[in-house]
Amino acid sequence: MDITALPIAPIGATAILAIAVLMLLKGALIPRSIHEDRMRDKDQTIGNLQKTNAELLAQNTALLRVGYTTEKVLVSLHEAATSRNEGGHDEVASP
Repeated sequence: MDITALPIAPIGATAILAIAVLMLLKGALIPRSIHEDRMRDKDQTIGNLQKTNAELLAQNTALLRVGYTTEKVLVSLHEAATSRNEGGHDEVASP
């Protein structure tokens, strides 16, 4: 490919330099090392968030099990107390 055939040839070296400086100031041009550092940080953050999410899911599952058990116990106690009051006899063993 002939470089003189590129459409940027007529604008000149000064204009190309000005465009490069503007792109650099705007943040469109960053060094590869900075880009790789940011991508590594992003990947580490994603990994940490996935680990935290898994831990929270496990904790929520455990709390749901406790909640279901507590609900069943309370419903059973309420039913036992209600049938005790209505029937006139003890269905719950007393100490």
